[in-house]
Amino acid sequence: MFSVLCYMLTQDVSASVAPPQTACENVSGLGNPWVQLFVCENATLIVALSRFFSSPPAAAADTLPAELTAEWTDFFIEGIYSLLLHLPVKITEAFAEPDDPLFPLAVLRSVGVALTYIPVQQLQKNSLPPYLIADQKTNLPAALQTLLNTLCPLLLFKARPLQITVYLLLEKVMGQLPECDGEGESSKTEDDAEEPSLSPPESLMAVLSACEDLCESVLAGVQVGEFAVVQPLSVEYSCFLGYLLSWKLLLSFFKASPSHLCPYFCGPAPKNVNLGTVHTGTKLRVQYSLYLKRSHSLHKLLIHLFKMMPENPVYPGQSADTKDTKTFFTESLSLDVDKTAGVEWELPHLACGVYYSAVQDLPAMVRLWWNSQEKRVSAAVERFTTRHVSPVLSAQEITSVHASTQTFDSMTADVASTLTHFRRGRGI
Repeated sequence: MFSVLCYMLTQDVSASVAPPQTACENVSGLGNPWVQLFVCENATLIVALSRFFSSPPAAAADTLPAELTAEWTDFFIEGIYSLLLHLPVKITEAFAEPDDPLFPLAVLRSVGVALTYIPVQQLQKNSLPPYLIADQKTNLPAALQTLLNTLCPLLLFKARPLQITVYLLLEKVMGQLPECDGEGESSKTEDDAEEPSLSPPESLMAVLSACEDLCESVLAGVQVGEFAVVQPLSVEYSCFLGYLLSWKLLLSFFKASPSHLCPYFCGPAPKNVNLGTVHTGTKLRVQYSLYLKRSHSLHKLLIHLFKMMPENPVYPGQSADTKDTKTFFTESLSLDVDKTAGVEWELPHLACGVYYSAVQDLPAMVRLWWNSQEKRVSAAVERFTTRHVSPVLSAQEITSVHASTQTFDSMTADVASTLTHFRRGRGI
């Protein structure tokens, strides 16, 4: 019975738009509300099955046939998600105007939720049509490069469910990309040939480049330390959302190339360090850092962030007598595809999260930017960071060190259970 259900599900997803063609071949029928409803119900069923098999109820574990989970994992998942992965791309090609009344936003939302359960192995070996760009420098396998080239541009499509879906899919593979650059080529400049740089994925950097000018134009009249209000779900909102999501992906990519030279080494190579003798992970991080420095991408980001973060980033919905005030730095942001409530606070919360990650993972580069700013800007940055960011970072580091003992060669770092006070000069 289960096999029949799953077979019907794959056929429903394939034929719900224009039988006998599959949905990924012809999505024109999605302009029909009834077809949209049918596809959404199929996606909902896929989500229910994915949740069930990822964490079966304890009571059902003993009653299920032994081969049922393996049948779902080894056979049906591949067919279902191969079809679903093509849908967002085809929908945006067939319905280029998201403000069109017939635009199948509900389908993108339902399919997006279902796609968040796709196994990472299926993303790595996807069946998307090959999409390789001439002169694009890459060390990635063709399937992964196709995935990035296909999905990254959709980070800017004016449909929030699609933007969040693309982010969540790319986040699944982002941590595995730096290892492909282990033997990659780096780019040199004539003036600085001894310090080669290496670009993060070019398709992701292209999204950042496309957003930077528009962000700068929208924020031109806003001073550092002021708060720019962006109308939810507007064109500007989509641009800022895609920009910040791209930076979240880039920071995840950067963090995945570990530095073994120094726990907080994320800046240009020290003069006494020979890059030829540095560990591959460290060398990659150095080269990525140099690229960000030379492209000024991080500097532009930090200026934009300090125009998007509220001066007092208090988490909404708290009572006046709350003892420990929650902020956008103490509370993580839930990026749900089908989220509808609290969207007005999504951009400022996301901006705070990106800044927190930048200070945490690129402290040297953030410090270089801070030192290069005029007095008024540097004072505003220091005041904001000291008040809202440093305490959270310190508390997180105390917790992580207290929970475990880590050995560095002949040195052991441990925290006594009697520790009651700690001060860390982690501020800018």
